[in-house]
Amino acid sequence: MMDSDEDFAAGDLVLVDFRPVRGHEQDGMRPALVMTDHSYNAASSYLIVCPITSNTRPWPFKMALPEGLKVRGYVMLDQIKSIDRRRRVLRLIDRVPRDVLFAYRERLGVLLSLRSVPNT
Repeated sequence: MMDSDEDFAAGDLVLVDFRPVRGHEQDGMRPALVMTDHSYNAASSYLIVCPITSNTRPWPFKMALPEGLKVRGYVMLDQIKSIDRRRRVLRLIDRVPRDVLFAYRERLGVLLSLRSVPNT
């Protein structure tokens, strides 16, 4: 496993061991996208991640990774998980561009029905 002092940031692609799982959760060792910012990650032993799949079947909350990364596949935004980085993260693989991360976060906001609160 990875050193617990490793710095992670939103947009990092990491190799994660998701075992054990229940039901239809994503299983095994697979890449995942870190969704939480460095400030959270540095203060916590957890990361919030979305697993990545190679399955090409269309799904509203599955978004493709851009070309040119060390990982190919689709970010599964509806499979978001909080994981113990000391026990589950094996290594850093790559990082998605900032604009791509923002697009993933925007779609995740739709899934969670997040709305900005107007100034009053």
